[in-house]
Amino acid sequence: MRGGNERYENNGLAYKIRRRFHERGARLKKTAAAEGVGVKINGAEVMLYRRVSSTNTVMKELAASGLKDGSIIWSQYQSQGRGRMRRKWDGKPGRALLFSMLVKAAGLEARYAPLYTLFTAAVLAEAVKNVTGLRVGIKWPNDIVVGGRKLCGILSESNLYSGGKVNYLVIGIGLNVNQKARDFPSEIRPASTSLNIETRRHISRVKILKAFLRAWRRRTECLKKNGLSYIVEIWKKYDITLGREVEVINGERWLKGRAVDIGALGELIIETLDGNRVKCLAEDISLGKYYYGKG
Repeated sequence: MRGGNERYENNGLAYKIRRRFHERGARLKKTAAAEGVGVKINGAEVMLYRRVSSTNTVMKELAASGLKDGSIIWSQYQSQGRGRMRRKWDGKPGRALLFSMLVKAAGLEARYAPLYTLFTAAVLAEAVKNVTGLRVGIKWPNDIVVGGRKLCGILSESNLYSGGKVNYLVIGIGLNVNQKARDFPSEIRPASTSLNIETRRHISRVKILKAFLRAWRRRTECLKKNGLSYIVEIWKKYDITLGREVEVINGERWLKGRAVDIGALGELIIETLDGNRVKCLAEDISLGKYYYGKG
């Protein structure tokens, strides 16, 4: 790994990472580390923790304390990790990349905030592809998958000013990196995967985070030049939802139809069996069993 010295928190210890650090088989200098020790990775302020309730919760508690745009909370384990639809996100310490980013989007209309979930998914998919070479896809709106199995979940939460404007966003990411199949509970094992399972090799979480930060910086500059429509444009490069028959949980009712497009607010547009077009935002979708292995 290129770059200067960094500190990296693992299993309760902070390590000084030298230029040729690979998370495994390297000489590491152990140093004492308090929870929340701050380091810099690719110019981003990163606070390292051994264990938190959830990285989003910690970030929301610290967001008002003057943290810079792009600051990150990275933990080895979270006891109350959450995904969309209030699903629990769990795993063994030190094997997943669990972090939350602070995005200061002052002035953004709240109705456009969901677009940043799609943006994050596209950026992370690009980073994973660049590091591993895997063929990754995004199941609307933000599930990153390989071969039909889930690799990552993303949860974005907004802090609003009065008047419906965004103050800041907290974007949480849980990426399966070095888990083995046995690390997943039996009930989700068939639908889950990790970078280790897919590549059959150990993957540096630091390397993935660095790639994510590089891609985020580059794509953010393009976003500033091209406007919010750019988010849907780059998201579609990794899309595996459009054109498929889907089932959507919309409140207490199910909708069946064909996913035909993404709206200006990040909505999934579905053409139902009776020919109507329905916009779905933040609902849960199923691509059906036929999808797995074809993504």
